[in-house]
Amino acid sequence: MDQSAIKGSRRSNPATYTGMLEPIRKAFAKANGVKPALFSANSEGACPSCKGSGVIVTELGFMDTVETPCEDCGGKRFQAGVLEYKLAGRDITEVFDMPVVEAREFFAGGEAKIPAVVKILERLSDVGLGYLTLGQPLSTLSAESGNG
Repeated sequence: MDQSAIKGSRRSNPATYTGMLEPIRKAFAKANGVKPALFSANSEGACPSCKGSGVIVTELGFMDTVETPCEDCGGKRFQAGVLEYKLAGRDITEVFDMPVVEAREFFAGGEAKIPAVVKILERLSDVGLGYLTLGQPLSTLSAESGNG
């Protein structure tokens, strides 16, 4: 481990970067009898207006680019129908908004129990990253945010 910038796309977040998103998507799919791809903002579940980015990017030529929250999804990145699917009472965006310490409790038992995810969350918490949310953009984790 070093202090170099974290590599990933502008859509990357702790859930994607650590590999825990795949088992989370599968758990949502199993609980709701649908395909895991619905719980990907880069695939079938993505808001068609912003293509799952949560923002509308406006190029203003000689001025800085402007990003505004998508009016259709409210910045949540997913189609409204996807947010109707729940896992232990939470939709996928509510899970992305959870800090690591809360998510560790959520995935530790009951309908949302996913031991592999808990193991990753415990590691993040052990190194002092319990405050990060699962969906926090990686670009916000480094002073060199332009490289994320």
